[in-house]
Amino acid sequence: MPHTYSYIINQLKGIPMYGYNKVGLNTFPNLMPFFAGLSRKGIRDTCLPSDNAHYDKCRFIFKDYSEKGFRTAYMMDRSGDGGLFDYHCYGLVHQPTDYYGETLFIPMESTRHNANKCVGSRSQVEVLLNYTHKYLRAMTRYNENFFAFSWGVTLSHDGFNDPQQADPLYFNILKDIQEEGILNNTIMLFMSDHGLRFGEFLRSFQGQLEDHLPALFFVVPNWFRDRYPIAVKNLESNQNRLVTTFDLHATLLDLTDLTQIESKLVHQRQKNLEDELARKNGISLFLSVPGERTCVDAKIPEEFCSCEIMEVVDNNMFQVVNAARLMVNHINSNLIGNDSRCELRTFKSIDKAARAPRLHIGNDSIVKYQVSFFTEPGDGLFSGLVRHFENNNTMQVIGEISRLNAYGAQSKCMTAAIMLPFCYCKNQP
Repeated sequence: MPHTYSYIINQLKGIPMYGYNKVGLNTFPNLMPFFAGLSRKGIRDTCLPSDNAHYDKCRFIFKDYSEKGFRTAYMMDRSGDGGLFDYHCYGLVHQPTDYYGETLFIPMESTRHNANKCVGSRSQVEVLLNYTHKYLRAMTRYNENFFAFSWGVTLSHDGFNDPQQADPLYFNILKDIQEEGILNNTIMLFMSDHGLRFGEFLRSFQGQLEDHLPALFFVVPNWFRDRYPIAVKNLESNQNRLVTTFDLHATLLDLTDLTQIESKLVHQRQKNLEDELARKNGISLFLSVPGERTCVDAKIPEEFCSCEIMEVVDNNMFQVVNAARLMVNHINSNLIGNDSRCELRTFKSIDKAARAPRLHIGNDSIVKYQVSFFTEPGDGLFSGLVRHFENNNTMQVIGEISRLNAYGAQSKCMTAAIMLPFCYCKNQP
């Protein structure tokens, strides 16, 4: 999307966040920290007590803005069973925002065509952006404080060629809302939550980096820069720091009360950064994020950390093969515990492998391996991390195992969303 990127950087003076790192595999675990400041586990522990519960008890950022008198909106061009709160779960009972795009997009689901990307003569993204533009115009016309979340999925989720179709759409709306003065009255985050998750590109080092380091830009008005110089200076200094959606949640909370980013208070909060972290899971980006911050500090799981330096190793190393077999066993143990309608997987071959530098902890030597491997049936391609304790020659799977190729209808019999990438149904369609 070169035209959109150029306009954000050159005309809107957008601030890119190059160290913005994802914290989960897909959209749900990456956006829950954005909305609630909580991990997927945190959501389950605090407001989603069972698999058939609804999300209404969760305190999402919309509530914080509503309580401050803002008019709120939630808009996504994939709704119903494919929406953020409804994908293999029970969604919301009550409308969470003043303006709720689901009421528009759910009826449109049955009329989609052209690979489910179009409605009539328009793409769903175009409909989404038109809806968003009308909302922004109305809020500006009536001088309302507002918070809007507008999220396009259909032209970018399944391939990296389709977003070029969205480039003129995003360029045009950004140009329009700038020329109409709308951006003079708001802070805009132009962002994604993760990169491409399936396909040949993901098997490359570049593909993995793009998956782990999605796009994030801040656009702030000139008057805001003048009024809150220290906060904006910190925002700019964080461009190359390690940040996550936990930090974006903390940043959004600051914007509900701008006294929090007055220069005197910013200095005070910076001195007490540990107290700040004790109250929140993230650091507001209006504060200076420590340059020595690690993935552990930022709550980024090891398997998604972009700071690890690894070297390619031989696919035939016994440690590599053993690591792959261990992950196959790990997948099978989860399948056995979830559903007997799935075939157990068997190890087929190694795709590629890499190794991190050896760590010496106490009397032990520990080596971390990243291995991608094929399995049968269904030729499933998976990737994961394994820690090898050399002294006693034991191995341990680290975090989540990712599926790198599409599974389509192979797992149609599975109802648990988290197991869809791993299940190969015994009865194939």
